[in-house]
Amino acid sequence: MNQSGNQLNDANPRSAGEPIFEMDSVATKPSLRIITILVLTALLTRGTASWLSLDSLKQDPDAYQAIAETLHHDHVFGLEADNGEIIPTSFRPPLYPSILSCFVLGEHVSQYAIAIFHLLLGIITAICTYQCCSVVCRNSYLKSGLDKVSEQVAITAGILVLIDPILIQQSTQTMTETLATAIASLVLRHWMVRSTNSNAWAAGCYAGLLLALAYLCRPTFLVWAVLLLAADRIPRIQNQTPPEQRRMNRVRFLAATLILSSVVLTWMLRNQAATGYPAWATTHGGYTLLLGNNPLFYEHLENNGMTKRWDATAFASAYRYRFGENPREESFWLNTRPHDIEPARPPEGMTEHEDDQISYQAAVATIQRSPANFLKASLNRVYRLWTPIPYAAEGRSNSKRAIIGLYYSLIYLCVAIGLIRYCRRRWMKLWPMIALVIALTGVHGFYWSNLRMRAPAIPVLAIFAAGGLNRIIKGSD
Repeated sequence: MNQSGNQLNDANPRSAGEPIFEMDSVATKPSLRIITILVLTALLTRGTASWLSLDSLKQDPDAYQAIAETLHHDHVFGLEADNGEIIPTSFRPPLYPSILSCFVLGEHVSQYAIAIFHLLLGIITAICTYQCCSVVCRNSYLKSGLDKVSEQVAITAGILVLIDPILIQQSTQTMTETLATAIASLVLRHWMVRSTNSNAWAAGCYAGLLLALAYLCRPTFLVWAVLLLAADRIPRIQNQTPPEQRRMNRVRFLAATLILSSVVLTWMLRNQAATGYPAWATTHGGYTLLLGNNPLFYEHLENNGMTKRWDATAFASAYRYRFGENPREESFWLNTRPHDIEPARPPEGMTEHEDDQISYQAAVATIQRSPANFLKASLNRVYRLWTPIPYAAEGRSNSKRAIIGLYYSLIYLCVAIGLIRYCRRRWMKLWPMIALVIALTGVHGFYWSNLRMRAPAIPVLAIFAAGGLNRIIKGSD
């Protein structure tokens, strides 16, 4: 009888009253040896890539540096117009350019400062991934060598984050992927490594602060925040949680919701005062919706299928004429215009929001005309988000595409094995990671997507892949 009881305890060491969304916070702090391994790996991968691509960090494809420099010199979150006037903007989320404004040396943002910042973010991401993976391993019912195996798998997860091709590439670009991924890993760490004995109000405020920073970096994260905060409110889950833990969860929920809501409201009020409209996210949501839902893109999918890259040159050319014509009409996008016809200028006093509404209305009109094509385009956007093989593009060789495609194909294979391993019992404990994947997939099923936009979920992939890789190498738990 005692032997049977011991076997049961080995198979399921958690008590029946344990709350579903609380993870064990045992021994998750990495040792100096582990930190050294991750830092050296970061220097070798991210550091080398940044050093070899310093010129790339001078480029500013999304105007983050331009906003940062305006903020630094003129104390306005905005852009300088052709006539020299500083115009407040909410075209981009505020966190990344606000941080970059601290790196302005002289007239411009220092690319060396960006490189160091991105390197530090990579190290943070790797350490948080290590901690989350360590906790997941300890809850995956390993039969022997628990500490040693957990450490090996967790180190592998941290290294996978640091050698990831997307994250290495994005660390050499002045874009939000590196920051967004680091914040996502901090959120995962808080949700999955938090202690049941911590102060509920402080834990809730910290959770709200992290979610607010994620939202200010990428508004997409607001969907993830809702999924995370709503989880503990599900009646079935509450019924499986001890009364004292339910009380702590309510306090945490209220504190996190209060912090997050206050930040969202503050950003909206700022946008109302500065740009004339209380945008809760940014003023280019309509454009990104239109980019993935326009007659030219739908026509491309009809003629070329899912796997061929779309050349958006014709779209960009037609988009310039949106002020003088009606982009809600299909003919607007399909007409060929003479080169000597200049596009109309925007009406006097038009705001960013009003301009973005033109794109939004054009996208909605396209969707309403072709609901079947919208469904096909949505499936394509999900494919673009998660495809292992990058599209062919200028400067991207077929050999490079093949190597990256092989890497991600192997990662996905390991992820599938890791999912089976980790989710065989109490898969709801992994909800923070699952919710992030759901949020990214759901949002980018509507809006434009490509494979770099899955960057925030790469720590999740690394955690599952590390477990799957260990299963392949070791054969069994």
